[in-house]
Amino acid sequence: MSRISKAISSRDPVALMYLIPGPDPLRRVTAAAKDLGLDEEIIQAADASILQFSSIIESVAGDRAKLNGIVSQLLPESREHFENRVRQQLYRGYSQLKGYSVDLDFTTIFIKPSEQPNCLDYIVITGILGLHRLRPYVNVRLAAWVARPGRKVWEMTTLDGAPLNDITNGRLDRYCTSTVAEVSLQQFGAGTYCCLADNKFGPNSSVDFVLGHFCRLDRPATLPNGQSEWLGPGVEIDKPTKRLHFDAFLHHSLYPQATPQLFMIDTSFRGMASLDDESRIPDRMEHRIQVQMLGANIDRLRTSNIPRYSEMLHDVLGRRGWNADEFRAYRVALQYPIYGMQLTLGFKDGT
Repeated sequence: MSRISKAISSRDPVALMYLIPGPDPLRRVTAAAKDLGLDEEIIQAADASILQFSSIIESVAGDRAKLNGIVSQLLPESREHFENRVRQQLYRGYSQLKGYSVDLDFTTIFIKPSEQPNCLDYIVITGILGLHRLRPYVNVRLAAWVARPGRKVWEMTTLDGAPLNDITNGRLDRYCTSTVAEVSLQQFGAGTYCCLADNKFGPNSSVDFVLGHFCRLDRPATLPNGQSEWLGPGVEIDKPTKRLHFDAFLHHSLYPQATPQLFMIDTSFRGMASLDDESRIPDRMEHRIQVQMLGANIDRLRTSNIPRYSEMLHDVLGRRGWNADEFRAYRVALQYPIYGMQLTLGFKDGT
């Protein structure tokens, strides 16, 4: 009844169509009204309107869920609510199909010009907090390291500069908040996969896994006049996840005038995309996700989702001898990110 009252108080027919309950709940209202002895003529008029509403739904959209999708394009304030509900449904479905779920998937990236000419240096922290296997014998991939032909090669080490013998050398177990994940390494062709080793499942199976690496990419910090190229740190949504947290820290000398654009890209057909690859423009998806500009004070960037977050940031920067005051931060936080999507923060000099 609260939804009905809110809907009929709206003067806009599109808003009314979005807010009003579906035909079946409305018929339950008129049936209850009949039991209470309301005027039969009023009830018949209401039932006729409900039948007309049901016919509109079937002819225009097919069902109520599809109608809500159409209306959300015409009613901007409903768009976010509609997308959140659909993303949550996708999360639940993929969790059951994959056999596991993640409470929080976070990535933090620091980027600065390298002491080595024509290179950029990166610190990359990735974490999975609250991973639950939902049923036994499900293979869960925690991380992967795959050599892809044609891609720029990353020079990777541990945060302390030690050779990266395997991907687990970068583990940051002290920043796990529950049981630390037991892992096994599996080799498939050019790929090394870090997988969950035990076979625990159910509500008490929650584990965490946090990694930190140093990377160097062959790419100049500044480009010759007249040349333009995207700097695009990003993440791929490859797990059914309740919440995504992505922080990008850029050195003050990098793209100081740039305002980041957030791109959502479908990776299901051709994998991860470069923003400079124009052939991937059709894979970009419309979205309403906001980028938060957080300034330069790391101690003010705390988050309730990641305990001891600022302590972790100071720790990893200290291992490389980097100064926290030299970076500015951008954040993307999202509930129920879509499985199989790529989120990339794009920076271009002077934009």
